[in-house]
Amino acid sequence: MQASRLHVGLCRGGPCDGQEVESRFPDGFLAVERQKRKVWIYDRNPETGEFVARRPIADTLNDELRWRAASEPHYDVRAVETGGDE
Repeated sequence: MQASRLHVGLCRGGPCDGQEVESRFPDGFLAVERQKRKVWIYDRNPETGEFVARRPIADTLNDELRWRAASEPHYDVRAVETGGDE
């Protein structure tokens, strides 16, 4: 599936909370903190346009999740840096 335009929205929750983010795909994006091996899934709310974190804490980025993220056709992947132990 190819993205046709950028989807812009405010993030709620996770490390991107309060930031305006662009996603190439309408379903949302994965925020990946590679150094700490963490990943947050953000789903786009089609009514508000906001990207909402599925969970308040990160999932551990294991090898299975890395391959799924790389091949995901409906979610964008973004690198993030976190300062604390999120």
